[in-house]
Amino acid sequence: MKGLRIYLVTVFVLTYAAAFWLMSAGGAANPYALMVFSGFMLLPALSVLITKLITREGWRDIGFRPRFRGHIRYYLIGWFGPTLLIALGGLAYFLIFPGQFDGSMTQIVAITQQQLAEAGMAAADERTVRLMMAGQLLLGLLAAPLLNIITTTGEELGWRGYMLPKLIERYSLRVALLLNGLIWGLWHAPMIAMGHNYGLGYAGAPWGGIAAMVGFCFFAGCLFGYISVRTGSFWPASLAHGSLNGMAAGAMYFCNDPAPNPFIGPLPTGVIGGCGFIIAGLLIFFLWKQPQQPAAADQHIRRRDELHQRKLVAPVIITVLVVLQCTAAAVIWLFSLPTAVKAIVSVGALALAALTVSVLVSRIKEIRSGEEDDLSQY
Repeated sequence: MKGLRIYLVTVFVLTYAAAFWLMSAGGAANPYALMVFSGFMLLPALSVLITKLITREGWRDIGFRPRFRGHIRYYLIGWFGPTLLIALGGLAYFLIFPGQFDGSMTQIVAITQQQLAEAGMAAADERTVRLMMAGQLLLGLLAAPLLNIITTTGEELGWRGYMLPKLIERYSLRVALLLNGLIWGLWHAPMIAMGHNYGLGYAGAPWGGIAAMVGFCFFAGCLFGYISVRTGSFWPASLAHGSLNGMAAGAMYFCNDPAPNPFIGPLPTGVIGGCGFIIAGLLIFFLWKQPQQPAAADQHIRRRDELHQRKLVAPVIITVLVVLQCTAAAVIWLFSLPTAVKAIVSVGALALAALTVSVLVSRIKEIRSGEEDDLSQY
């Protein structure tokens, strides 16, 4: 537990010190506040590094290996699960408050048009902006987990890669999940105190927001912890965290209330907007059994599994690149750019996608033939 104590002291001291500096520099009103908030997300990983250097624990217990073999379903849960839970919460919110639903996205379209005008860009009609918003949602569904992977890995390496396994070693699974959510939520306290997620215009601010954030972190942490522990890697949680961050505002696109109650919804940090995470978190908390320590594997089987995991690295990376390239080729047409520019970008993206697919086919043939995985060839 010495390593865990050092980690917790380090991550809280670094984060709170940076947060207090930001508060003294204007808080959330500071033009660089969002950038600083993103920097906060890297501090848990930095704290793990500092802890490892102090304790000399080694690097085997942080779940860095992706462990794809037999665990693809957990990666799919991480990639698409948060979006589905956000959609479920948004659906529940608009069923309860149907007067706030706007399928035409009028409010977000008007805001976007105003932002484009303020930026000096060419005026866009409602239909074009509406298509842009739909494209953003599609891009978020397909690419948000990867687009956010650097910052979310900064958090998940610390919370689910290092801290949660340490807690499970010391306590029962349920106590570990409770502590994981509590600690993760309290880590957000300075950001909530600056108005992040819940604002400050409510009685008892910021304590109500901090308490609500702790609750949300518990429910979301149960999901992130489940897919991490079941995989033996923090990477599925990094994808899930990226999906959550990228799609959290999705329901607001269809809300005609410019300032809905953040404690209710439709954002997932509200009790109704977050009902999907609440249900998933409770199911995992009460139904998930204590993970058993695996027996010592036969050396030949372990070597074979590790080899298979290495072979899967290139196909996964290549497939992701194909998706991103094809998405870029489609999304570029939603922007107000000269047709020639959009055509060149689309053709280039599709050409890269075709080349990437050919590499994927070659990689699959090599796997079937039993060749070693060598990323330097790609």
